[in-house]
Amino acid sequence: MTPTEVPVRLRAAAFIDGFNFYYRSLRQGSHKWLNLQQLLADVFPEHDFVAIKYFSADVKDRQRRDAAGTTTSNRQQLYLRALRSTPMVEVIKGRFLVTKKFMPIHPVPATGPIPKIKVVNTEEKGSDVNLATELLLGAFHNTYDVAVVLSLDSDLERPIQEIARNFRKPVHLAMGGSELPGREMRRASEGRFRRITDEALERAQFPETVTLPDGSTVFCPESWKADFVPSQPTIPPNSTVRAVVRTVRGRFEQGEIEITTDHTGRLVQEAGQPLIVQRLPIFPSPISTVSTHVLPTPGPSPEIDVNKTPVESVQVGGTAHREEA
Repeated sequence: MTPTEVPVRLRAAAFIDGFNFYYRSLRQGSHKWLNLQQLLADVFPEHDFVAIKYFSADVKDRQRRDAAGTTTSNRQQLYLRALRSTPMVEVIKGRFLVTKKFMPIHPVPATGPIPKIKVVNTEEKGSDVNLATELLLGAFHNTYDVAVVLSLDSDLERPIQEIARNFRKPVHLAMGGSELPGREMRRASEGRFRRITDEALERAQFPETVTLPDGSTVFCPESWKADFVPSQPTIPPNSTVRAVVRTVRGRFEQGEIEITTDHTGRLVQEAGQPLIVQRLPIFPSPISTVSTHVLPTPGPSPEIDVNKTPVESVQVGGTAHREEA
């Protein structure tokens, strides 16, 4: 490549099986309030995403509520509303079925009749078919150069194979957690798999309050908020603290920054980039200036040893100026 040539960036389209991704990557973790558009840009920075299709179904409640009184359906609808703030994400819905049936107990007795109990069976229908259809249509109409699939469902093996065979388009699999694609999916995707780390999920969290295009707002469910927003340490009034931050922008940067509080101890609102503070070590005494040391690529926040002062995790809204080193 000559100095005047510009590397070609491929058009990417993402296809996300909402239930498959949730249960494999998010259910046991603390990063459910997830900005999918931001996550994909972080995990696949070499591509330009032109479409993100999220396949799900409206959950039907079973009258189980969390400590804040919200049901699974309430939390899901809040999240689907938050996704409306990311214009590239299109939500495509299937069906959520709830049936009651008799099932044999486990373990099955060695002799005699097999006892059965009545259970509530839930099943999501349609997302795998919808995903496969949109994946193939996009390849046929040439709306993308490379596909990213967030699902390990082996039912997608054949569509992925046909896209590679007939349209010569690579398909990348991506997933969080510890599970790897099965043999069939590895073969279909020709081994293209990218692990979504907990750090990437943490960087891609929505703010606690999300503003929608119509000006309305949606709030993170309380039980999810407890997952990733620990109690906030006290910041002394009229003081300056050093914090490890990341900017909420197109690309991610991390480093140390000066943050100033007013007489109430609240963060001073100044012009600059909005910040999410990940670790907030409080200095024993106020400081006047701190230079920002920006890391070149996304990654875990550096630890800071502040005279052995404990480092607490916290999310703080607000803005502050940065001073480059």
